[in-house]
Amino acid sequence: MQSTIPRMLDKPEKRTWWDSSHPRRVVAYSFGISAVLAFVIIYPDINTFLEKHTPWQNLLAALPIVVGVLLAFLELKHSDEANEHRAQTVELIGRANDLREKANSLGDENIRLQRETLELQARVHQLQADIEKKLTKVRLYARAHLPNDGMKLLVSNLSEFDLWINRVELIVTEAENAQPGSHILGGATRISSGHSEDGYLLYGTLVSVNGNRTDRFNLKFHIKVLVTGVEDAPVTIHSPKYHFTLMPGKTRELKVLEY
Repeated sequence: MQSTIPRMLDKPEKRTWWDSSHPRRVVAYSFGISAVLAFVIIYPDINTFLEKHTPWQNLLAALPIVVGVLLAFLELKHSDEANEHRAQTVELIGRANDLREKANSLGDENIRLQRETLELQARVHQLQADIEKKLTKVRLYARAHLPNDGMKLLVSNLSEFDLWINRVELIVTEAENAQPGSHILGGATRISSGHSEDGYLLYGTLVSVNGNRTDRFNLKFHIKVLVTGVEDAPVTIHSPKYHFTLMPGKTRELKVLEY
């Protein structure tokens, strides 16, 4: 990419003593004129010669005027050069200010880009953490269903990896013919990714809790599964909360109270 910064100005040409010392020139001219006039005044013969030769006298009288005009011309030229130098100085100052403003603008842009970079890095870190969390998240589902041949518990592993089931526990919260409590249905088994298991004695345990009665049920329960995934800490999975009822002369009903 071509740089947008202007090239540095060329170095000024080296000025001679005569060009760079205008006051010295004025002093030199004045000294010369003074020396000529003093020479005329000191020597009477020159004064007598001038009185006899009017053109020379007029020339000598006009000499200060000519020199004054010459000095004024030189001073005017010097003033023009000074004005030109001042204009160049103002231009250089303006360009320096423009470059300074541009540098400040680039500095602000750099700060903004650094801030955006940090925000993007934080976003990338968060996305990586979310991906890692999704990859290591335990997705295990436990649910009860009521087929015609009795109630069953189905445990499904939808995680991207195998799981170790530490304990499957039945939690009875309310029961008409029994005391609430917990009962172990199984555990210490491995369940593969994408696999489902339904070999748990849910209905038999409910019958046992119900006093071995199968003609009448009125109890509330849910399932709690303690499982270990790729992380060291076990994860507790809860099934929906159910209400199982069976009254004489009525059909069985398994109602979901809360997911």
